Amino acid sequence: MTDESTSPERSAAVSLCHVWLGLLLAFTVVCQATERDRQWTVYLAQDKHLDYNWCGSTTEVELRMTALLDYFLDAAERNQVCWNLDGTLWDEVYRRHRGQAGSARLHDAIRRDRIGYAGNYAVLLWGILDTETAIRACYGAIPIEKSTDGPAILRRLSSAFHSR
Repeated sequence: MTDESTSPERSAAVSLCHVWLGLLLAFTVVCQATERDRQWTVYLAQDKHLDYNWCGSTTEVELRMTALLDYFLDAAERNQVCWNLDGTLWDEVYRRHRGQAGSARLHDAIRRDRIGYAGNYAVLLWGILDTETAIRACYGAIPIEKSTDGPAILRRLSSAFHSR
């Protein structure tokens, strides 16, 4: 049995994270040198992306998505977290596994600004989509927008502390 914490894939992922962090720091130094007086605000939008059939079968991935969303909805109801869905597919999956009551619970968290969502159906490769498909990919947001009386928007992590 292989220890997952020392697997080659994990080591590669950690190395890649270090490379990105290094590039970010280098970019920060360059920006500071060229624009000393400019103020920047950086927003972080926390989410989780699960690839179908990459990290499990469709059923396994959807069960993971549902359990993860249960966790974040519980935390959101205690005003302990803001979180984002990377597409409207999460609402469809959650409704399928938790019923209309589960979907209503999710929409309530969206309405209360605790959960945000991207207006597209899923993480898509926009550069290879034709125009009609790209437009249709955002139709999934319409029922959520109608239910929550607001547009699709990703929540800032800091907004978790504004309603306390």
